[in-house]
Amino acid sequence: MTLPLGSRELGEQAGLLADAADHLRRERAASYAEADLLPGTGFTGLSADAALRALTTAAGGWTPTILALSRAAEVLRLAASLQLDLEAVLSRLTVLAGPRLDVSAPVVLLLGWLHASGELLDAMTATSLLALRHGDGASVDPPAGWGEDRAAELQAAHDLYYDAASPRVRELADAHGLTLLQLPEVGFVAAAADPPTLAASTHLITHVPGVGSLDPGSWDSHVSQARDMAAAVDGEGGGVGVVWLGYQAPPTVLHGGDSFPARRGAVDLASFQHQLGLRFPDAARTVVGYSYGSVVVGYSAHPRTGGLSADDVVFVGSPGTGARHASELQLLSQDPRVHAVTVAGDPISLATGPLAGVHGVDPTSPGFGANVWEIDAGVMGDHSWYFRAGPDSTSAFLDAFGKEVGPRP
Repeated sequence: MTLPLGSRELGEQAGLLADAADHLRRERAASYAEADLLPGTGFTGLSADAALRALTTAAGGWTPTILALSRAAEVLRLAASLQLDLEAVLSRLTVLAGPRLDVSAPVVLLLGWLHASGELLDAMTATSLLALRHGDGASVDPPAGWGEDRAAELQAAHDLYYDAASPRVRELADAHGLTLLQLPEVGFVAAAADPPTLAASTHLITHVPGVGSLDPGSWDSHVSQARDMAAAVDGEGGGVGVVWLGYQAPPTVLHGGDSFPARRGAVDLASFQHQLGLRFPDAARTVVGYSYGSVVVGYSAHPRTGGLSADDVVFVGSPGTGARHASELQLLSQDPRVHAVTVAGDPISLATGPLAGVHGVDPTSPGFGANVWEIDAGVMGDHSWYFRAGPDSTSAFLDAFGKEVGPRP
């Protein structure tokens, strides 16, 4: 039996589309650079102004194509990940059933279910790609100011997302001065800074919250946590926190034992970090997985996603990462570092351990291989302790965050 799709082919096509989008980004940047040089040549007047407008408009016109190619690559990456799971089930079933593969009634039923699942995935992938092809993104005019500089481009993208956002996301953006970076089907993805500050950032901290984080009532706290971590890394403003809430986070602790939301969200997180690396190639990148968010981060750094574009990964109050050892995590950095911290008294410790757990090995266990942060002896906390200030208005976690993540050799 064969399945309708192939994970390898899907992954290859996703890579080709992503490469094409990257190529157009470079061409667009080159055109904007040429436009910046034009006034310095001495070529002035009405003809020069017309040439400048034509050059920037033509370059800006590539933006919808770039967005469409990037989104199509994300669709195919997700399909490849899901297809790989179906192929793994089929492989195990083939080994277990052996010669009875086509005659055992239960096995035949399972084969039928696998094939139907493959057909459904094929149809959903095709529908998503057709929606991109026929969507309004193909005829969007470049926003005013697009490409003049990085801040203007970020502002223009924010404005597009803002217009399409829900009232709650708009309220959040207005209240905290956010720059919207993506508008996923659920949640939001935004930097806790205005476009000029984000454009000048030297360290980006992506914060991935956990169980219950889709509750709009919790969003203000996620933004504050991201901003506090950025401030701990660089008090002079070079650090910027990003809240990545682009996955179907489990609503309650009872649902937190299911790894599927993390596996699915991991593909989107890896794609987002890849794009972040392309847009901010000179900035350090840290990804923080808090609680169930650490499961998402762990799977996003799995080789099947192509690796995670991050210099540092921090697992905070983690129930496991889906990995047995830090060496299984593929970070796309010249100097990758994996950190972990769980405060004494955090009940999350009951869900994991040095050998196994709900989502795998405890990343703070000695055998995992992470850089485990030492919190002052005698400190006891609960699962929400990490971002809570003490009597002296300081947070031991944020202090450790600044010391361990901030400095780079």
